[in-house]
Amino acid sequence: GVFDLESIKNSILNIFSTSPGEKILSPRFGIDLRRFVFEPISTNPNTEIEFLIETELPLQEPRINLLQVLVMPDNINQQYVITLVYDVKSLHMYSVTQKAVLNSSGYAIATE
Repeated sequence: GVFDLESIKNSILNIFSTSPGEKILSPRFGIDLRRFVFEPISTNPNTEIEFLIETELPLQEPRINLLQVLVMPDNINQQYVITLVYDVKSLHMYSVTQKAVLNSSGYAIATE
């Protein structure tokens, strides 16, 4: 089960790190989150980031049931902390929490 969860986490990482149009065979694949890190960190884009994730991620990663998206701006470190909570019914895993940071280096899963 953990291996499958890792593959889902990697899939989410790929979706967030890829811009639509980057994958020629699937031009709609990806959510371009990187564009937000080159704008000043503010409380405005975080609602846009949440909306993008809420609308696009379930379409692009059908193995998860997205329950919650929380995007917190972190001005000091010039980044956003993104927390996802989702169920993976096929693995009987519920309320999986995945924390990550989005900054100028890209999107990276946070290690606790």
